[in-house]
Amino acid sequence: MVAALVCLAAACVGPETQRVPEARSASGTERTPVLPQPTPDPPQRAPHVVSSGAAQPSADTTLPSRDTLPSGYGLTDTTEWGHPVEDGDRAILRRGNVAIDTVALEFPVVSVGKDSLIYLAVRNHTELFIPGDTSSGNESFPTEFIIWSPASRRELRDFLPFFKSGNSSPFVENESVIHYWGIASPGPEYRVYAMRYDFRTARLDSAFVGTDDLASDYRYYLQVPRVTDTEVNFRGTRVDKATWRIIRPDSAAK
Repeated sequence: MVAALVCLAAACVGPETQRVPEARSASGTERTPVLPQPTPDPPQRAPHVVSSGAAQPSADTTLPSRDTLPSGYGLTDTTEWGHPVEDGDRAILRRGNVAIDTVALEFPVVSVGKDSLIYLAVRNHTELFIPGDTSSGNESFPTEFIIWSPASRRELRDFLPFFKSGNSSPFVENESVIHYWGIASPGPEYRVYAMRYDFRTARLDSAFVGTDDLASDYRYYLQVPRVTDTEVNFRGTRVDKATWRIIRPDSAAK
């Protein structure tokens, strides 16, 4: 288990980063935070492309439910986004009458901290994917997970270690804690971590899960973590919420 703090406190999101404080172990003893360091990405295998129909979350993929937006915010002008691999719904996120961004509704707009929102942005793409076929350029798709406040707009991948918008499948719990897959790449395959970050306490936890070639362009290849009162399930790997240690089959923890 690796426990550390990163320089983002969503309770007061601003344009400047903050000093990273020392982490504390479960016993309360201060120690120097240690995180696995990223290395240059290795050559990737050709991605698997879904050959027929638009990809949707599988039956065993649990997506977060949409929560009520803070007072003064709303979602309007719902339309569809899509490309040959997947599709979904999008809407305009507004604060009063002012448009903030176009967001994918497959991931709910979540309030975190005091005045910040997390959402998945959607963009149009007009470049032709198939030469000569003008319709192949009229596509739209989710791009980056954003943390937004009235004072700033930032991409989560800029602050959360090993966060990759296309693979991390985040889940936000209780408007405070985000669980996601951490993706690092030291060799032929990606090193995959179970990650947790608390926006209110600025604490980061990670546990090494294994390696994966990620040879798929399916957004939910790494399924959204399933969260209970006592543990978080990362596609069959159970992590104890109290200690952030992987629960082994022979462990007494249930």
